[in-house]
Amino acid sequence: MSTQSRHRLFTNLLPKKTHSRCQKLPVTRISLGSVVPDAIALEDEELLAEGVWAYSFNFSPGKMWFKGITGKGAQGRIAINRSLGRVLSKGYLADHSDEAVSGRVQSHIEAILASPRDEIKPYKDQLQGFYDNLEKFKKLPLWVSHYDLNEVNVLIDEDCNITGLIDWELSTPLPFGVCFGRIHTYAGEVSEGKFCIPDEFEDAEKAF
Repeated sequence: MSTQSRHRLFTNLLPKKTHSRCQKLPVTRISLGSVVPDAIALEDEELLAEGVWAYSFNFSPGKMWFKGITGKGAQGRIAINRSLGRVLSKGYLADHSDEAVSGRVQSHIEAILASPRDEIKPYKDQLQGFYDNLEKFKKLPLWVSHYDLNEVNVLIDEDCNITGLIDWELSTPLPFGVCFGRIHTYAGEVSEGKFCIPDEFEDAEKAF
């Protein structure tokens, strides 16, 4: 199968709001390598007239995390976290995060603080603490950040090595560490809809 045909088998139609972020995929691919899909813009005048940009993405090998981990046990979970840490450690983009904090992080925290939703209230003091220290966040290196790093968007091989990170459409670079907030969920496991901490939880976190 040719490279071109492999791309066209996996074509996505993306709305205008995700177009600019897809244009940043090459930067992410340069940083992290082949685990990031190679996006190709497809010229289509009819779609462009409707405000839709067509992209195709190359085939990414491996199984989704939640499928590939089956039967691997504790050592499999530890190995996946170790591999994911190695991949994301290559995500350096710049020495500081001024633009990302001023243009994205600040407005996001402001919107949450202004929300009247009851489930947010217990965390408002902590969020206010983040907001009061945004100048410190600006000093952190700018890093590749995946908006939706979950068990479906992480692909692995039989040896629990990361082979692909997919679904980058809503992602944008952020201060170092911001994209690692959910790593603890991969060190644990979900059983019957509830998050559980297995015996190897700490070892998996350290492996990352």
